[in-house]
Amino acid sequence: MNTNSNRIFRRLAPTAAIVLVALSLAFLAGCKSRRVISSEATQAEQTPATVEVDGVTYIMHLADTRPTFNGGDADVEFYRFAYSRLVYPQEAVDERIEGRVIVEFFIDVDGSLTDARIVRSVHPLLDEEVLRVVRLSPKWSPGIRREQPVRVRYQMPFIFALTPEDETEQNNTNK
Repeated sequence: MNTNSNRIFRRLAPTAAIVLVALSLAFLAGCKSRRVISSEATQAEQTPATVEVDGVTYIMHLADTRPTFNGGDADVEFYRFAYSRLVYPQEAVDERIEGRVIVEFFIDVDGSLTDARIVRSVHPLLDEEVLRVVRLSPKWSPGIRREQPVRVRYQMPFIFALTPEDETEQNNTNK
């Protein structure tokens, strides 16, 4: 019995050694690729991204501090500003046009909102209204990266939804 197990061990030893070496190499390769990925991530953080808008290439940086609007969180304060001025176009109400319009814009280093454009359109009437309101924006506090103001890109959705009162009003005017 002892000689049988020795024979099996002798046959399996080279295979086991090969498997052990392969696993070691795979482990080391994994460690090396992790180092490469982390150095690429560090390099990506240092290299600003570029974005092309209407044929003009802009250099973008990740902001350490996001832009603020009216001294508060941009997501809350800018929506408050925009929705207080947003008017549902009557023609869109009459035609029962609803949906989500996504607008993209940039907050420049001086805090001005620039290059507003529609990324996702529902209907030209709604798109024009979103652009009108976004362009009314006063200056923001710019984003900061390494203690320097940087240009920051935003995308924000605006939802147009008819309420039951809108539908009742429309039915009453059609009679």
